[in-house]
Order: sequence, then C-alpha cells, then structure tokens
Amino acid sequence: MVELDLPKVVTRVRFPSPAPLNHDPRTRGFSIKGLRMKKLFGGIDMTWKKLIIFAVLAGTYTAVMAILPITKDTSFRDIAIYMEWWILFGIIIIANSKSHLDSALKCFVFFLISQPLIYLIQVPFSEMGFGLFRYYKYWFMLTLADFIFLCIVLPSHI
Repeated sequence: MVELDLPKVVTRVRFPSPAPLNHDPRTRGFSIKGLRMKKLFGGIDMTWKKLIIFAVLAGTYTAVMAILPITKDTSFRDIAIYMEWWILFGIIIIANSKSHLDSALKCFVFFLISQPLIYLIQVPFSEMGFGLFRYYKYWFMLTLADFIFLCIVLPSHI
C-alpha cells in the first residue's frame, strides 16, 4: 500500500455582514442592494414622451418577431410568447419613475399602448385577421392588475 503525504488544506468561510440601511430620502429607504438595483435599471429620465416611444418600439419589435417565419422555434420569438421581457420592461419603468403613482400610471400606459399595437401590426399578416384579438383579453386583464397592484400594494411595501 502506498501512502501519499499531501499537505493539509485549510479553508475559512467568511460571511459578509448584512448591508446597512441607506437613509437617503432619494432612495426611499432602500438598502444598499436596492441602491445597486436602482443603478442597474435606473439613470433614465423616463418622461412621458420617452415612455410612449419605448412602448411603440417594444410593441413593434415584438410584432415583427412574431410575424417573421425565420424566428419560429427560436428565442427571438419568446418576447411574443412569455412574460419575462415584459416584467423587465415594467421594472425599468418603475425604477425610473419619480413616485408610486407616476410608476403606476406609466406602466399602465406602457402596456395599454404596446400590447394592442402588437396585435394591430400582426392582423394583416395573419390568417386569423382580427381574430387575433381574442388573445388580447389576457393581456388586458394583466394590464389592469398591474395598475391596481402598483397603486395599492407597492406604496405600502417600499
């Protein structure tokens, strides 16, 4: 039997202390982690004009990705099928709004413009025609729920 004389390996695990609260009134009491989130998605002066342009661009891009046959079965079409991108757009709008009511109204208007635009652009290219709008009912309910959530729940938790 052969024995190997290997050196001992000693590892120490150090856990970081919890982040202190940031009492800066501009960040509404967020912790340091929240401040990083603000820097990650923030920094845009989200005016109503920029919001409407953002909604039109997002709706147009999504419709084009849903129409093009080359994007079938690729991740490019995911924005037209799943909600993850739309949640990210909502986070970007919320992080760049000035108040809770401002973020609620801007998210509501963003979804109210972008979602019907997707279907309107797809109508001439689909054999379903205006029948595509039967899928809009789901998005309209989410738009209303988004507005109610942001007006009622969000201010009490931040």
